[in-house]
Amino acid sequence: MTAPIVIALYTAWACRCLLAVVFAVSVLSKVRSATAFAEFRTAASVLSGSTGRRAAAAAIAVVGAEIAVVVGPAPWVFAVALVLLVAFTVALHRNGRSAAPVACRCFGSAEAATGNLPLLRNAVLLSAAAAGLGCSLAAPSRPPVADALVLAAGAVVVATGLVRLEHVVGRLTARI
Repeated sequence: MTAPIVIALYTAWACRCLLAVVFAVSVLSKVRSATAFAEFRTAASVLSGSTGRRAAAAAIAVVGAEIAVVVGPAPWVFAVALVLLVAFTVALHRNGRSAAPVACRCFGSAEAATGNLPLLRNAVLLSAAAAGLGCSLAAPSRPPVADALVLAAGAVVVATGLVRLEHVVGRLTARI
């Protein structure tokens, strides 16, 4: 394989692992209990402007699409992630500008209702999804197992930082 193909292959795998971990945490945090899902459904209702059955259907569709990102085949996982992340980013941006912003419940817990950190996280994830899509089309295979495990471990570290971004920034700024 040529160097550009190898780079594309490893980039696609790293991006896939990153998105899989972030979306897996998101799904698990929403479906861990009936209460957690109800809180997410309520937040999704406010963020999307839908009510009743539409809000419930939207919440279920979001969780289903997030599961698809975790287990689906490339390059489709990247396309689904892009659509979800664009929708989430638009909803978060509108929410931040509203008179009564609500917590997004992106990862189940009551996160900051507004601010730039969720938008920053989404920008990083959008970049990963776009890069992964392009690279998976250029190099549609997998790296050797040992290399894949190293990439997956790195993706877990980055995903942990992204999932806990508000907490990490809060800790860092509290010490300054």
